[in-house]
Amino acid sequence: MPIRAGRSAPRSRIVVLTFHQGVNNVKKKSETELVTAAQLGTLLGLSVQSVIHYGNENVVVRVGRGQYDRDASVLSYCKHLRASASGRATPVAGDRARHEKAKADTAEFKLAVSKGKYVLADEVGDEWADICRTVRNIMLAVPARVATRHRLSRDVVATIKAEISEGLTRLADDEVSAQ
Repeated sequence: MPIRAGRSAPRSRIVVLTFHQGVNNVKKKSETELVTAAQLGTLLGLSVQSVIHYGNENVVVRVGRGQYDRDASVLSYCKHLRASASGRATPVAGDRARHEKAKADTAEFKLAVSKGKYVLADEVGDEWADICRTVRNIMLAVPARVATRHRLSRDVVATIKAEISEGLTRLADDEVSAQ
């Protein structure tokens, strides 16, 4: 492992021993090579500040002040990179997932509207306004048409017109209940 010129840091080894069948039978289990933040950064392609940050975030394995377990840190950092690539590790992963779901829902809704499964409220409101104007105009024309067909007096035509106007006003004011 290359070390920068002028900064030779001693490598440390921790030997983990296990005891089997008493104190006299000592067996070497594994060796852990300790490296500095600079050495781990060189190995992982990170700055010293990034190594320290990842140490604080428990992405790399810190075993002491300024000392990192090389092999465990490399494995942990690789696991972190895989999780980041799949979108599971970042704090915004949930936000990103919600955003993607909202985009998919919007696209699905637009498709349903284009297929005629849904209509927009503004379109419904405009259509109802047109229908109501047409109904009002037809109803207000009734007294004049009836008067010419049946030769009604002006008083009778005025009474019919007043009744129709009152009914339309009640409809407009939403005073009509279902009967």
